[in-house]
Amino acid sequence: IGDVAFGLCAMTSITIPSGVTYIGIGAFSYCSSLTEINVDSENIVYTTIDGAVYTRDFSALTHFPSGRTGAFIVPYGVTSIGAWAFSWCIPLTSITIPDSVTSIGDYAFLGCTSLTSIVIPDSVTSIGDSAFYYCSSLTSVVISDGATSIGERAFGDCASLTSVTIPDSVTSIGDYAFLGCTSLTAMIFKGDAPEVGYEWIDGCDQLMVYYIDGANGFVTPTWEGRPCFSLSKPGAPTDLAATAGDGQVSLSWNAPENDGGAAIEYYIVYQNGVALPDHLTSTSAVITGLTDGVEYTFAVAAKNSAGIGPQSEAVTTSPFKITVQIISPVDGSYYSTRSITV
Repeated sequence: IGDVAFGLCAMTSITIPSGVTYIGIGAFSYCSSLTEINVDSENIVYTTIDGAVYTRDFSALTHFPSGRTGAFIVPYGVTSIGAWAFSWCIPLTSITIPDSVTSIGDYAFLGCTSLTSIVIPDSVTSIGDSAFYYCSSLTSVVISDGATSIGERAFGDCASLTSVTIPDSVTSIGDYAFLGCTSLTAMIFKGDAPEVGYEWIDGCDQLMVYYIDGANGFVTPTWEGRPCFSLSKPGAPTDLAATAGDGQVSLSWNAPENDGGAAIEYYIVYQNGVALPDHLTSTSAVITGLTDGVEYTFAVAAKNSAGIGPQSEAVTTSPFKITVQIISPVDGSYYSTRSITV
């Protein structure tokens, strides 16, 4: 099946027979009514799960039905998202990429105009050319540590994109990478200035660039023709203490010695690294709505105005409440002793 073979077709489903050994890139692109792609179970090259197409060894997601609505979670174990895999999937609103994925192909999310946000995990080492081109509803992008390059037009014409954080692992940004991102106001670099391509931020007239003190390659007051500012990085909060109560815990900590040269915002982090969404400016907090009898681990992150900064050492609370259960004999008889479970 050739490249873009069924592009723009009005079909609602399709079945790939066992003898097909190649399905071209974008084969079902812009099929706005297509919600399911099935592959015959005897096919030795491809397989399907929940209407999406994968290589038989499950290493790559190659084609996604462009009429599917809502959110989609890429299954863990997939290592690559193929070129044009989600192209022109207009109803797709969110995508979750697991940390097994190491590459995102060219034009992978081209024209996903309902996609509003995306988190690219640490495992991803290259973001392909035009990977998110014309994702016009995309407002925020978090590129986690691990990516080394951002391809040509990777985020071109993402007109709603307002901020981007570039990790210190990125060493190059391709031509036109953020071309036409007219709402982009903040680009935060966590490391040294990368090598940048031709007209990579052309049309980003409101853009301001931020970098961490000590980073190399940036020039103030302007860099690459845009206002450029340095940011200090605060230290970690110290002496975090937790006092357990009935379904709640009281936290207190000391401000870091280095305040980062900017107003610090504190974020409470607990259990599996999940941060509470609201920030604090005080050095204490009460967390409610917790489950009695469960241990919780807490930390506090101090961040500067660009959202960069470390967290404190973690503390673990003892269980909040001990419940004693008296176990009686089930047959109704009486004994001179009883067992208790604490």
